[in-house]
Amino acid sequence: MNRAELNLAERRTIEDLLHRKVKVFEIVGQTNHHRATVYREIKRNYFTDQELWRITTSMGAGAIHPIC
Repeated sequence: MNRAELNLAERRTIEDLLHRKVKVFEIVGQTNHHRATVYREIKRNYFTDQELWRITTSMGAGAIHPIC
């Protein structure tokens, strides 16, 4: 079985569509790749910064809107 390899333009297309909250089955239709390929790409290139989340929540609302 051949595995589809996405090029940079396809990866950027998937990323842009995800940022626009497009559903995965619509992304599959636009990119002409299998659903598993798209999900694998999402999983592989997903980034979250948990450390940043902990810093901002531990400081409370004052970290977002400081009182002068």
